[in-house]
Amino acid sequence: MLSIAAMSRAKLLVEGEEKNSLLQACFRSVFLLPAREDMQGLDASLYSKTLDAMDSMLQALVLSSASSSLVELQTILQVLLPFMESQRGVVRERAVGRIARLSDFLSSCSWLKVCPPSGEADAGPAHCSRTHFPILGRLVGRLILCCADWEQGSSRGAAEALRCLYQFLLQRNSRQLLRDSPECLPLQKDWEAENACWLSCSSTITGITRMFVRYLQPSERTDVILTAIVGMRASSACDPEAAARMLDVLVTEPASLLEHVPEIVRCIYGNLKFIREESVRRSLDGALSQLACSYPSKVVASLLHCSLLCDSAASALWKGMVSEPRSAEKVLQELLSVLEEQPLRQLSSFPRDDPCLLALAASRALHKILWQPTCMQEVKAFFPQLFLALLYQISFTAAFAPQDVHIFWRECQWDQSSPTSLARSAAQAMRDLLCCAGCERQMLVFEEKGSWDLLLSAETHPRGVGLLARQMRKSPSPLRCRIFQQLAALLSREEPFREIPAMAFFIELLVCPDLCGADECALKLLPRYLSSQWLEMRRLVLRGLITLSERPETVPKMQSLLPDIMQQLQDAHRDINVKTLVVLRNVLCSMDGQAAKHIAVQLAEELLPCFDDDASQVRELSILLFQDLLEIVAGKSNRRMKQQVQRSLLPLFFRMSDQIWSVAQVWISSLEGDRSRVEQYLCQSLPYLEDPQPFVRETALRFIDNAWLSTHSSRKKLITQSFTES
Repeated sequence: MLSIAAMSRAKLLVEGEEKNSLLQACFRSVFLLPAREDMQGLDASLYSKTLDAMDSMLQALVLSSASSSLVELQTILQVLLPFMESQRGVVRERAVGRIARLSDFLSSCSWLKVCPPSGEADAGPAHCSRTHFPILGRLVGRLILCCADWEQGSSRGAAEALRCLYQFLLQRNSRQLLRDSPECLPLQKDWEAENACWLSCSSTITGITRMFVRYLQPSERTDVILTAIVGMRASSACDPEAAARMLDVLVTEPASLLEHVPEIVRCIYGNLKFIREESVRRSLDGALSQLACSYPSKVVASLLHCSLLCDSAASALWKGMVSEPRSAEKVLQELLSVLEEQPLRQLSSFPRDDPCLLALAASRALHKILWQPTCMQEVKAFFPQLFLALLYQISFTAAFAPQDVHIFWRECQWDQSSPTSLARSAAQAMRDLLCCAGCERQMLVFEEKGSWDLLLSAETHPRGVGLLARQMRKSPSPLRCRIFQQLAALLSREEPFREIPAMAFFIELLVCPDLCGADECALKLLPRYLSSQWLEMRRLVLRGLITLSERPETVPKMQSLLPDIMQQLQDAHRDINVKTLVVLRNVLCSMDGQAAKHIAVQLAEELLPCFDDDASQVRELSILLFQDLLEIVAGKSNRRMKQQVQRSLLPLFFRMSDQIWSVAQVWISSLEGDRSRVEQYLCQSLPYLEDPQPFVRETALRFIDNAWLSTHSSRKKLITQSFTES
């Protein structure tokens, strides 16, 4: 070691890994020796000289460094740190002794100026090196833990090293304040006075930690926290209780730790299974709760990333966080935000930080914590939002393609024998949520009917949503009102891929008579979705309009919607047409005469294509509505209406049963008085020759035959030409 010191002064040592290996060999050759009292036959003075030589070597390496004395000092301390964690007390004592000497050297050398890490404070004037002290936090943390070491030599050496480091911190912060604000010169004397009271304040782990926490930079403070967490492990060489007390102090003032929260959460998660003592675990829960109160979004997102499928360690941490009412509310609020921020489109791949994955992880976390007694009140407060967020989660994942499911399980590194339904996690959380909110009876009825399977399948999901909503109609009125308000708020924002399940639920609740302001809200929301590109959405909207059209007090407010409702008749979908016809008939039959007459002519024109619809229900409803229109305009001279009636006669006649052909003869004879319309009827009847119903084709053929025979001979050539061209 004396030779190494001489070579260092002569600049003959090779920098880098070779020097580190040399340091390792030196430390191991001395630190791993038996305890001094066990060194039989070894000269005690030789042992002391060897330690002195080591200290001299270390100082020589620092002072003669080719790059930076501070960097060299950190390199040496970095090599020494693992020896402080040794299970052998004598090894810890020897390592701490060397660190105490180096710390004294650090505090006594005023030219070793240290600047804060980049980004945490201004670097100051040009004479200050921009090199910071990244190992300082770990060093302080280990030394504080060593103060509780059962080896008195280690505890004394650690206290001495900490005193020197504390003085170094005061000097560093003093220089920083003087650079930033010259008015802070009086604080230098205050810090010097604090240094004098070191011995009186450093008798406990808590006292030492409080003194240091004020002067550490955020990154250094984070390193102390991480050191304390690792020190809580059962296999640690230090006292886990001491590490717990140290952590309690560090998190009581979690200011400026925002950027380091993910690292702290990962450390807690990774070490939890090695922490055995119950009191120590409670301290860990308290620390996480404190961080959750200060940085809820960071803590929740970090823990979700740690375990997407919420393993036993993550489950324990979630339960610990909500064990404190002050943090339970914030944690639930953040989980709700994660669920609501899932992507609004289907994805084909899942990067690990994708909102879709985090939303799935949040539903699993909710499943673990909903029954915690400390957060029951908060769960009830957030019930409508949580319930609907889980419903949207089920809707989103129920539509996953098989390749999406495979990618998800691969990303989560989950056992392939596990269930492959991603929606099932949200369904489990929804079950728990319903029970917590006092809706257990509704949940059981829903379950007994096998409706969960309907809800979780993409093909039957809309039906499952409807069945769930019908059960929720039986929930307490205040709960229904809050759910209805949340649905209305979402539908007013028009969020794609959430609108259909929201509308399905909204329509089912709309039938409840005790929803205050429900009709006005529905009349405001439903019309904007009448032109939706989604067939299912338009079908749901028309269901809602049917409900409103059956309420006399609401019908007058629906009259302005009639043009938009009539527009739906252009859709070729049977269910859309049926529901549209029902709404129109309900509204028209409840309107006053003058207003109904105004719309009758226009509606009569729209109804004609419905007479020939393939669906018998559409034909029946359209004919009944047409009959209502005729009664509305009866006795009024309206040329356009008469034209529509004339155009409707032939389609209506062809739709009559083929059992009453005699009617055709009477009908045909009526044409004799107005031969000018014969050609018009003949042209109108031609498409019916290709009708899919045999009796309609036969009726059309007979009509054409009779009309042909009844026409004047002078028209036969023209009609024959029309048939040929057709």
